[in-house]
Amino acid sequence: MLIKLKIIWLLTVILLLITGCKERHPIQVSQGFRPPDNPAVNGNTLADTGRPVWVQEYAECSGTFVLPASEIVNVTTPIAGVLKNVIYPAGSYVKEGFALAAIESIDLLKLQQDYLVTKSQFAYFAEELKRQGELTIENASSVKKMQQAQMEYQTCEIRLYSLAKQLALSGFNTDSISVDNITPRISINAPVSGYIDKIAVRAGNSISPGETLIVLVRNYKPMLVIEIPEIHIRKLKTGNSVSIILPGDSAVTSKATLTYINKQIDPGKHMIRATAIPDSPSSRLMPGMQVRVILNTN
Repeated sequence: MLIKLKIIWLLTVILLLITGCKERHPIQVSQGFRPPDNPAVNGNTLADTGRPVWVQEYAECSGTFVLPASEIVNVTTPIAGVLKNVIYPAGSYVKEGFALAAIESIDLLKLQQDYLVTKSQFAYFAEELKRQGELTIENASSVKKMQQAQMEYQTCEIRLYSLAKQLALSGFNTDSISVDNITPRISINAPVSGYIDKIAVRAGNSISPGETLIVLVRNYKPMLVIEIPEIHIRKLKTGNSVSIILPGDSAVTSKATLTYINKQIDPGKHMIRATAIPDSPSSRLMPGMQVRVILNTN
């Protein structure tokens, strides 16, 4: 019996030695969204042997598509009044300079009135200054009257220039203003070409100077804003590739490239924000959409 136990023990030792002498090959983890659940894999080394292995590392994050601020233009009103009508509905594409809406304003009437009165006074003071200059040449005692005329002329010139600028900012061509052509209505024109994304004020409502009437979008090319756990901060760099999975999908829909990484970490969420630009435009990538993001952290 003792001899049999010794034989079994000897065979076991020989079998272990043969197994240990076999060549071990490095483990290669195929590219996927996550490394396999293998406790022996620890980043870049094999825990039981210390041999180097290649492991593709990924981090799954959440992201939201937003429009860049440079693509959004708020069309505001330069003067208080009442919005009479909006010419185009939301979603329409308009070219730069096209009339978008019309406003009626009592202040606008007063501004035109002041301009015409000041323009008439300016013509009078110009003639008076010329006349006083001629009198001064003949009579030295008229110097004081000439100085008074010069002051009135310059004051009126400043006021006329100011009123002309105010009318120009309101969308008026001062050359077209006359006694027979005073109007309380102005057109609000598109400052850039783009799509009408939102009409902020209804027709018939009162509006204040600087209030947004219409929101224009130059182009619907959203960028991706990603929230990334702070533990990955050292592995982030611009140029990293990210995979995007849309809601309802289980496979990668498109790719994007990191273009900016914020310099601050949210102390409450322990997240850092980064932005990425899709590699290929797609109508499926819409502003406001929340997506899953697979970030390559190698």
